[in-house]
Amino acid sequence: PYQPFMEALDFYTQETAEPVLGRLSGELVRLLPQLAERCPDLGRPISSDPRSEEHLLFEATASWLGELASNVPVVLVLDDLHWADKPTLVLLLHVLRAAVGSGEDCRLFVVGTYRDTDIDRSHPLASILADLRRLPVVERYPVSGLSEAEVAQFIATAAGHDLDEETGVLADAVYAETEGNPFFVTEVLRHLVETEAVVRRDGRWVVADPGTLSVPEGVRDVIGRRLSRLSNAANELLSVAAVIGRDIDVELLADLSDLTESTLLDVLDEAVAARIIDEMGADHYRFSHALIKATLYEELSATRRRRLHRRVAEELEKLRPDDVVALAYHYVEAGPEGGLLTRAVRYSLSAAEQSLAARALADAERRFRQVLEVLDEADTDDEAPQLAAQIGLGECQRDQGSPEYRETLLAAARRAHACGEVGLLVRAVLGSTRSFGVVGVLDSERVELTRAALETVGPEPSAERAKLLALLASDLVFENRYLQESQVVTEEAERIARRLRDPDLLAHVLVRTGFSVMTLDRLPQTVARCEEATALADRSGDPALRALARYFWSAALLAAGDLARSRKLTEEGVALSAEAAPSVQWIMQTTAIRLLALDGRIEEALARNDECWARGQDLGEQDASSWWAVHIATAASYRDEYDLLADQVGAFASHFSGLLIWHSAHAATLASAGRHDEARAVLAAHRASIDRVMVEPFPACGAVHWASIAWYTRDREMAAAVVQALPSHRHYWAHYYLGVFMPVCGALALCRWVLGDLDTAAELFEETDTELRQAGAVGLQPLWALRHAQLLAERRAPGDLERARELSEKAIAGADRIGAPAIATKCAELAARIGS
Repeated sequence: PYQPFMEALDFYTQETAEPVLGRLSGELVRLLPQLAERCPDLGRPISSDPRSEEHLLFEATASWLGELASNVPVVLVLDDLHWADKPTLVLLLHVLRAAVGSGEDCRLFVVGTYRDTDIDRSHPLASILADLRRLPVVERYPVSGLSEAEVAQFIATAAGHDLDEETGVLADAVYAETEGNPFFVTEVLRHLVETEAVVRRDGRWVVADPGTLSVPEGVRDVIGRRLSRLSNAANELLSVAAVIGRDIDVELLADLSDLTESTLLDVLDEAVAARIIDEMGADHYRFSHALIKATLYEELSATRRRRLHRRVAEELEKLRPDDVVALAYHYVEAGPEGGLLTRAVRYSLSAAEQSLAARALADAERRFRQVLEVLDEADTDDEAPQLAAQIGLGECQRDQGSPEYRETLLAAARRAHACGEVGLLVRAVLGSTRSFGVVGVLDSERVELTRAALETVGPEPSAERAKLLALLASDLVFENRYLQESQVVTEEAERIARRLRDPDLLAHVLVRTGFSVMTLDRLPQTVARCEEATALADRSGDPALRALARYFWSAALLAAGDLARSRKLTEEGVALSAEAAPSVQWIMQTTAIRLLALDGRIEEALARNDECWARGQDLGEQDASSWWAVHIATAASYRDEYDLLADQVGAFASHFSGLLIWHSAHAATLASAGRHDEARAVLAAHRASIDRVMVEPFPACGAVHWASIAWYTRDREMAAAVVQALPSHRHYWAHYYLGVFMPVCGALALCRWVLGDLDTAAELFEETDTELRQAGAVGLQPLWALRHAQLLAERRAPGDLERARELSEKAIAGADRIGAPAIATKCAELAARIGS
């Protein structure tokens, strides 16, 4: 994986005394491990989740080439892209996109070549080419074969003279058979000269017998004929070399051959003279063309081929035991017999884990699948290798955004539990979720397996137990009946992490359990806890953890009414996520839409929401549609059009049925639409109460919904319950993390209004107005100005009508700004009533 970029970096750093390596130079060690020795001042690669580490490697490579190309012009040549693996091609696309985005200062010229005849729709290059076509600076140049005239010119150049009628016949024959393929033309001419079908007389080429001129049919035919003119020793040695690969290690070849060293070198010289192989350096040769190697390999019988692979693997094991990629290949090709299978599996697993460590995720996935295929063909009772491969496959699927990852990993967890593989059980369970899992849904199957893993690891404090507890807490928090257990489990996970004095583990636990501590009754402690998590995450340097810590800290500050600091942290999280996995970027970018809505930029927020939804779909984010729906609902509520979404909110609530908050939201939208009996029925069906919704992980939202229902239905009992529950939280804000609902004082104003305490309600509306202005919540101001005006028009104390008209005018201006005609219409109706 990444071989062309690795070779380019290797060449550049060997040839340059003070190399320019970009802003993430430490990450390049993943690409070229020996770079740490050449540049000892490099930092270590950042430890994060695999997808973030892959992204950091991509950013580092783009930064290296981009910064270098801003100093001097850089040409990067990538030959034979039809042989490139998917990780290499994805990295190429990332580098080109970064170069395009960096502007004219980046003087990077990338030349890539490929054979289109080797590309079908399933080839990874096919999809990359489609993406490349969208880049404005990418141009494609089809390179056709030589024309008939160019073949004639080619032959004339080789002959050293202009062609006459006789040699013109030769040019016609060569073109007719080769169709101008330059390699084929060269090989045919070499064949004709070596067989003396073409001879030189008086300094000119002459066709020895024009009537019997025979041009080989096909490039493999001409290669075969050329090989047949070599000695038997050369053909036998080259056949072994073809099994080794296109690059030939002389030491390995010598161990596999019965020839003396002197004879072996003579044979290699013979092959070099015939241009079958090229000497690339001391003890290193390479076949001059891949088709020569392929011809030799395919001429071997299946039995001979398999036995040669076995010999190569066994010798390679002695010479280079760490070359697990080559060992995996040769042992797999050597066949499934006995100990060979064990070695094939062991080295294939090692090669897959090596690719995973190098963050070449697509390559790792391919190798894990290969292990599973090998094991499927074998009759073995050893579960561990199959489980390790299945778990590795699931992790690769997860980190590439494939929704299949969950079932792959949970199936592996079930098998690991059944056969007592504790370590693999823990790995599978912990790997079965991404940054948050699916927000709002209890994953009952994972909960069951997490409990099984906890029972297996035992009660003693350990990092594994702390991580499992944190995972369990983050799942349980989305089911109302498990909220108390979620908090207990969270406390144990945090206690273990602190006892083990592992700051990275503590940061992981604090961030993973962010939802389970987000309740109004302990909000000051939650703010402090989130601040600690952010400091620990910053110390770790993990960009994903740093961004997600800010996700929760900004949410806690938002709930506490500190909107300025919350905004700053949200923006920081977005910036930090640029160096984290695309899934983390998506989380932070989607979350930041709440700032656009608060600023009253509703259409911009909705457009950005659509963009984030599309990106979430591309990434396989299971939350994409529900998060998109929350932003749609938020915009509708700001525009006082929430009642239009009652049935959609009901469908949403039925899907995320574990929390009462969604059913309260459904009841509130029904009430706003005048469907009061239905609203009450929803609350009754789910046995909703103010006490139960107050402890859910969406601060104050449930109580605020109750306040809305009470106001629309004029339900004094509900209003009284809200007033009793919320007075000490009047300066807090209700939000869904993605959407900001209202300050709690606004909900209290509505309930005091219902209870007939209009004076207190008016004071609370003034307080709400102040909160909104200080927060810069332009998006919320029109609706609350309307509500305030409606209250004053009802109270009609001295000065109330003048203040109501003033508020109504503000509401109309604000409604026009945020595109809320429903608010403007209600203001006009209110003005008419006031005037009458």
